[in-house]
Formats: sequence, structure tokens, C-alpha cells
Amino acid sequence: MFLIISTICALISRLRYFFVKEIDGYLQVEPISEIQQAEVVDVTLGYIEKAIQLYSTCFAVIPICFDLRGKSSGIYQRAGNQKKIRFNPWLFAKDFQ
Repeated sequence: MFLIISTICALISRLRYFFVKEIDGYLQVEPISEIQQAEVVDVTLGYIEKAIQLYSTCFAVIPICFDLRGKSSGIYQRAGNQKKIRFNPWLFAKDFQ
């Protein structure tokens, strides 16, 4: 399951929007909006549904958060029984395709 979710995160992390504004001569990246986050969630759930069909299995609902920071655009995180998919809204904002 980890491999499936990691693959889904890698595919979704390729989706990014480009929202950059100039402040005091520096380019500042704004995180994606709630509407854009909803679009990312829809695409992620679509990939999870495809994985369910492909592997003839069922996954529990995995929460999707936009609280990741740093250089990674998305990760699957598991701590004990808690699982979640975390995305970086600032990196998504750089180049959504």
C-alpha cells in the first residue's frame, strides 16, 4: 500500500499552479487557494480510485492535508495507525500543469 500511495503522491506532485507576485523587488510565491486545493484533492481521490480498481482492493479513507513545508511537494505519512497524504501548497503554486 505504501508503494501505491507514494506513486499517487508522485503523480499528484506534478500538478502545480503558478502564482508569483513581486514584493519589494523579490518574487513571492502565494500558496494555492482553497478552490485549487479542492481540485488537487479530487485528482488525488481519482488516482486512489484507479489504484483500488487496478489492484482489486479497498483502502480506508486517507486524510489529505496541505500543511507540508520544505522541498518536498507531497508525501504519504504513516505514524502508527494514523495515515495521511500531505502536500506543500507553496510548491504547488510554482508550476501547476
